[in-house]
Amino acid sequence: MIRRLDEIREILEQRGEYGCFTQKYKRFQADVKKNRTIHGTETMEYLHFVRVQK
Repeated sequence: MIRRLDEIREILEQRGEYGCFTQKYKRFQADVKKNRTIHGTETMEYLHFVRVQK
């Protein structure tokens, strides 16, 4: 199941202080250009974290 960023935030905020780091990377392209189905040149990585409140 793929969730939107706002859904992930809403779920994690129930446990504490939410934060998210992002990092953009150049997409690794191992496929042959003529058969390429993904045309993007970059991909985004998301790291979600929660500081749990006691």
